[in-house]
Amino acid sequence: FVARSIYVAKRKYFASIVIQKYVRGYLLRNAYLQVYSSVLVVQACIRALSVRQKFLFVKEQRAATLIQ
Repeated sequence: FVARSIYVAKRKYFASIVIQKYVRGYLLRNAYLQVYSSVLVVQACIRALSVRQKFLFVKEQRAATLIQ
């Protein structure tokens, strides 16, 4: 009877460790995906700004060339 209760206690203990492992993995994965998606948005905004600036520069150069 004592051996059985020790076995059940160990089994519950290790089951709780497995559950904690999966919950921590889930939480960390969600946090990582949130950061990753935020980084993608920032990169897209910076690239868009860069392309807009380059386009305006080329447009001004073309207009200056036509004037000359």
